[in-house]
Amino acid sequence: MKKNLQNLSYVFAFFFLSFGVLVQAADNPEPYDSAVESMTYDELKEKKDELLKEKEELEADKENTQSPSQNKAIENRLSEIASELSAVQKAIAALVGIGAISAITDDDEYVDVLAPVITLNGLPNRIIELGSTYTDAGATANDENDASATVVSTGSVDTSTVGVYTITYTSTDSSGNTATAIRTVIVVDTTSPVLTINGDNPVDVELGSTYTDAGASASDLSGTITPVTSGTVDTTTIGSYTLTYTATDASGNSTSDTRTVNVVDTTGPVITIAGGTSVTVEVGSTYTLPEVTVTDNSGSYTLETFGSINTSVINTDDMTYIATDPTGNTTTVTRTVNVVDTTGPVITIAGGTSVTVEVGSTYTLPEVTVTDNSGSYTLETFGSINTSIVNVDDMVYVATDPTGNTTTVTRTVNVVDSSANSSTSTGTGTGTGTGTGTGTGTSTGTGTGT
Repeated sequence: MKKNLQNLSYVFAFFFLSFGVLVQAADNPEPYDSAVESMTYDELKEKKDELLKEKEELEADKENTQSPSQNKAIENRLSEIASELSAVQKAIAALVGIGAISAITDDDEYVDVLAPVITLNGLPNRIIELGSTYTDAGATANDENDASATVVSTGSVDTSTVGVYTITYTSTDSSGNTATAIRTVIVVDTTSPVLTINGDNPVDVELGSTYTDAGASASDLSGTITPVTSGTVDTTTIGSYTLTYTATDASGNSTSDTRTVNVVDTTGPVITIAGGTSVTVEVGSTYTLPEVTVTDNSGSYTLETFGSINTSVINTDDMTYIATDPTGNTTTVTRTVNVVDTTGPVITIAGGTSVTVEVGSTYTLPEVTVTDNSGSYTLETFGSINTSIVNVDDMVYVATDPTGNTTTVTRTVNVVDSSANSSTSTGTGTGTGTGTGTGTGTSTGTGTGT
């Protein structure tokens, strides 16, 4: 009898505890089927077993499926099962308090059929950002008859991969009664990629050059992303151009940025003078203007020429060429013309440079003319002609211009006795004679001629 009273005290204590649970449930009502409230204890046990079996099968299916939609459907059903189990367990708790009294009266033995109650720490549904750190808050279990009931969690969350993850909490008391609860963790990616433009921005490129874009790079929590570039740069036309870079991750988050490319003309035209920028011409000659070509990146230009060349005197003259493109870039090239005198005077002797005169005749100096590019000269004459004897004499003429160029011309005079070639004599005789004749002469003259 004492043992029965002790057991009865346990039952009443259990009943009041169960009543407290039911009151708490009334303060926090949960939507469960009203049909559960009308079930008998055996029906509730059968319903509980069916739900636990279905839960076990669904968890097995979840391990084997690769379909996101099927996986989501399984998660939804498991959540519903958890709610239904909770409703069944509360109904059993409401019944067992009354049924336990008659059980003690009949066979003096109390049977524990109430599963632990699992309470999730934190929210049952969590949404966390891709790449973050997830720390599970866990759960606690409370059992009316087993103070040592503990909670075991299964499942994991991969925060490096977007998806839906489930953490399942299970608690089994010493009588074999099992309770489960589920927390859903959704890993989402709401962060846009980080876009970095490589190289200078803005950047200037020269008109007519080749532009090679440095591109852009992007980093994202989901992994490596290659940005897409849109826009073009026409380096044949001065202007400002825009290139747009866009990086989009697998979740559709997008980041864009732009680079400004300025096509500019800072290069002056190129002037090319045929024959070079320094030439030498002879004094007195005719100077012909050279062929001048101009090229520019813009394709157009203006050309101006300054200066003149005077070849009548020895000097140095410049011709300056200035080319300007539409942007205002200017190029100046100067051609230096050196007027020089490298040609000696020209000496002309009337009658030529070789003559024959009769011995004993009078030699008349010939007319000598001198011309020079400079227009002036000095003339010197060397030698003399002796016509008193048969011989060969030279007269030398030397002309020098102001630059020092010298010309020398020699006139040869042959003194002959033409009568000696036509006389005839007959007879014999002896004769002896000796004769000598000499002569020298030098003359110098100056002149100016054109």
